[in-house]
Amino acid sequence: MENTSSDRDEPALMHPTDAEIASGRGSRSYAPTLTKDFVTERHRAYSSFPLRDSSVIDHPIFGWLRRDDALLLYEMAFFTPGNILEFGTHRGLSSSVMSEALTDAGKDYIIHTLEINREYLSDAKQSHLKAGLTNIRYHTGDAAKKVKRFLKKNKKFGFVFVDHSHRYDPTRIVCESLSDLMIDGGFAVFHDYVDRRNFDEDDHEYNVVKAIRDALPSHFIFRRISGCCALFQCQGDRLNAKRTARPGYPPTPGELV
Repeated sequence: MENTSSDRDEPALMHPTDAEIASGRGSRSYAPTLTKDFVTERHRAYSSFPLRDSSVIDHPIFGWLRRDDALLLYEMAFFTPGNILEFGTHRGLSSSVMSEALTDAGKDYIIHTLEINREYLSDAKQSHLKAGLTNIRYHTGDAAKKVKRFLKKNKKFGFVFVDHSHRYDPTRIVCESLSDLMIDGGFAVFHDYVDRRNFDEDDHEYNVVKAIRDALPSHFIFRRISGCCALFQCQGDRLNAKRTARPGYPPTPGELV
């Protein structure tokens, strides 16, 4: 998949500084990555979707997606080269956006969504059933154990959305597994990457940025920020990819880090 971004969205392509994230200035507006415009009218509709609390979309399925988050998820799902893996179903909002995109793209890929909270998963199933979304498979339990099962079965995914626990260890475990889980050229999106709580020493629930810096293999290339999400692409030399802390991070766009 070719990156067709233009210079007009340069701020989104530049990685925000730690100071910007810590002060709540790390968010960026959505701009297409793999196309030059909205891919469907449904995609376009998310750019003006009604808001709740002036920040997140007021969708029939409760969740915490900004317009720019939903726009990115829809685009990535629309162009995915394979099945989708979601860490953190919650009540099913993000998986519904991705499910719609797969349907609109005419693809028969499946979304595998993982959730540790059985109540949330039950709510998601009911919401998806009501909306007629049938391309989603549900998995409950610890994400790390589920990942091991996927790896044992040699499952590969074209797009991965990470939005379960924002703590260091759960995020680190996902990062360490992504290389073996993903198709070359596929994309991974980390939600709440630019949340200011990642740099609040008193908040131990958010440590997404540090986990990615320490554990995401070096052939994952930073592509852009959209809303509170960070987009990385799996690309390059897997065999020689380093799984160690990466000096010189944050990267410049398109640069192996």
